[in-house]
Amino acid sequence: MTLIEKRRPDAPAGGRPLAPPPRSTRPTWIIVSAVVVAAIVGSIYVAQAGLAGTARGNPAGKVLREDALWGITNWPAVFSTIFVIVALGLAVVFARLSWRQRSIHHGLIVFICVSGLSLLDPPANWVTFTAFDPQFLHYPTTWHWMSLAPTVEPIVNPPGYPMYFLSVALCGAWIAKKAIARAKAGSWMARHPRGAYVGIGFLVGLAWDIPTELFMIRAHMYHYSEAWGPTIGAGHGRFPIVWGFFTWFAIATVTVLLHRDDRGHSLAHDWAARLPGRGGVSSPRVVLAGTLFLMVLYLIPMGLYAVIRVTGLSHPNEAGWHYPEAKVYDPYGRLEKAGVPGPYSK
Repeated sequence: MTLIEKRRPDAPAGGRPLAPPPRSTRPTWIIVSAVVVAAIVGSIYVAQAGLAGTARGNPAGKVLREDALWGITNWPAVFSTIFVIVALGLAVVFARLSWRQRSIHHGLIVFICVSGLSLLDPPANWVTFTAFDPQFLHYPTTWHWMSLAPTVEPIVNPPGYPMYFLSVALCGAWIAKKAIARAKAGSWMARHPRGAYVGIGFLVGLAWDIPTELFMIRAHMYHYSEAWGPTIGAGHGRFPIVWGFFTWFAIATVTVLLHRDDRGHSLAHDWAARLPGRGGVSSPRVVLAGTLFLMVLYLIPMGLYAVIRVTGLSHPNEAGWHYPEAKVYDPYGRLEKAGVPGPYSK
């Protein structure tokens, strides 16, 4: 899937030719491969399961899931397997395309950028009160950055981000490309293809995310301990609509990053050209620029949610706690006042 817009009949005849894809030298591939392998090995080496013996663990609690969906009590293992398989499949497809064209494929560039975006997942979980099931293999809770997550920060998030965001964004980009190809010459969609990608990506993300999140909350994969505004029921859990906007917006930004104009340029190429230093639009600069683009936009809703968080505008999302092996995440003491038994963590 190249996702390059075809030149419209009314396009200027003297338009610039397609730009060649950014060339990837052998050292670049070696460095990228070494970083990926080191990240995988390092994550597996430091991975922990459960919270026994940690400050967030409940010594008296046992791993128990009330009303387990379909009788499965360890959905984190199921989801982690799916995340890794889908992410690996995407990576292999884009790597093969890169090998064939002897340069890094744009899909692989976006894949790496979205994986890099997962570095912001701990504060994203903090501002949205997202408590993951402690059964996830996770980074040590003593690591300051990872400790921002209310319960644990799963090690599966780096491949999980491309699986969740990129796979859905690819669908949105495909729909947007078809819609633009059928649009009338001079129409808003034809004149603003990137805007069309953002809008369609947002709608596709919304349609995908709501039922998916309801399913994952029902499976106790994670829960939102606090909310702001209306929520939707999901068995024993509730899905705050306002937190869902975070995901829909992120999918929209990944979708527009997949768009390339008739020169073969994406927003990542535009940002790479503006980065200081030499190198133009080489692959490393495009990857760096694309990652920064996603992070900057990701910080917009995160900042708004941070205001809700620090001002205490949120309210308890549920009347209970679903992970007895973990201390109840209760930063404002509201669950304690509601009668949810402790111990508590903040």
